[in-house]
Amino acid sequence: MNIDLKTLLKSGEFPPILLLFGDEEFLVEDAYNSIISKLIKSESDKFNFDIFDCDDKAVTQQQVVECCSAYPMMSEQRVVVLKHFDDLFSLKAGKKKDLENQPFIKYVENPAKTTKVIIRAGLSSFAGLTKDLSSNREKANKKISGAKLPYNLIFANHSWIEFPKIYENQQMSWASARFKQLGYDISQEALYLLINQTNPDLRSIANAIEQITIYADKKNSIDIDDVNQLSGHSRSYNVFELQKAVGNRDLSSALNIMNNILKVSRDEIAIVSIITRFFIQLWKLYEVQKQNPSNAQIASVLGVNPYFTAEYVKSSRLYSATDLNSALLALTAADLALKSTSIDRFVILQEMLIKIMSR
Repeated sequence: MNIDLKTLLKSGEFPPILLLFGDEEFLVEDAYNSIISKLIKSESDKFNFDIFDCDDKAVTQQQVVECCSAYPMMSEQRVVVLKHFDDLFSLKAGKKKDLENQPFIKYVENPAKTTKVIIRAGLSSFAGLTKDLSSNREKANKKISGAKLPYNLIFANHSWIEFPKIYENQQMSWASARFKQLGYDISQEALYLLINQTNPDLRSIANAIEQITIYADKKNSIDIDDVNQLSGHSRSYNVFELQKAVGNRDLSSALNIMNNILKVSRDEIAIVSIITRFFIQLWKLYEVQKQNPSNAQIASVLGVNPYFTAEYVKSSRLYSATDLNSALLALTAADLALKSTSIDRFVILQEMLIKIMSR
C-alpha cells in the first residue's frame, strides 16, 4: 500500500513493515532519518534498535528474522532497519518453491506485531510506480504482480513510499517547499540565485538551505541578500547578476562583475557551470519558440519560474543559433582549461566572456 510520508509522521502510527525506495537517494535518507527520530526517542528505545547492512555477506536472513521476532526489552516495540535490502536475497537461482521457504519471506507473510521493520532499497526497476498508480493503475498492478519475492508481497500487503527523481526543472519548486517546511518564505529572485549557484543535486541544495536558515536566524523571510551573504557576494557582484549581464550581451558589466566575484571566492567552475546551463536553456527556448508558446509553457520547458521568462526571451533575441553554438564551445574550452592548465583563472574566464559576447 502506497502511503504518504507527511501523514505517517503526523499520525505516529507506523506499520509493521515499511519499504522506502526510489531514485532520489537523498529523499530516501531524509525520510528515513525523520522516521527514526519518531521511533527512537529514549535510551530504552535504543536497546530495541537494530540496523543490518545487507550488503555484508555475513548477514543472513535467519539472523534478521530472529531479531525481528524477538520481544522488545523495556519498551513496547522493536525497530529493525534493513539497508541495501536487495542484497539479502539471491533470487536469480532456485525454484519458486525454494524461494518461498526463505526465512524472511515467511516473516513478511506474518510479521511480528511488536516490531517495526524499515526497509531501504534502490529498486530502479520500480521507478514511477507511484505515478502509475494514479495515472495507469493497470500498468502499476502489472508491475506489482510481476515483481519477484518478496517485493510482490511487500507491495501488495505492506506499506511503501517511493521517492522518484527530482529533475533540475523541478528543483526550484522542491527548494521553495523545503523552505516552507522549515518555516521560511523565500523571494523568487533569491530562490533562483540559490539554485543557480548550487550543485544541481538535492543534497547540495538542502545543505545550502540549511546554511541559509542558520544565517537568517529568526527571520521568517529569505531575500537575495541572505543568499549573497552565504556565498560572500554582494547584491551587485554575484553569479545571478553575471548571468543577467551575459544575457544582455553587456561585456563590460560582465567582466566587472566576474572580476569582483573572483576577488572574494574561487567560483570559476561554478561560473562556467551556471553560464553553460543558461545557454542550454536558451537553446531549448530557441527550439520551443517556433511553436509560439505561452509564458507558462516556456517556464515549463526551461524549468524556471514564469517570473523569469521575460529575461530569457529578451536574451534569445540577442543571440542567434550560431551565437549559441559558439558560446557553448567557448564554455567547454574554458571548463577544460580551468581543470587542466595553470593559466590564470581570470584570463581564462575573460577570454570566455569575450568569445561569447563579441559580435
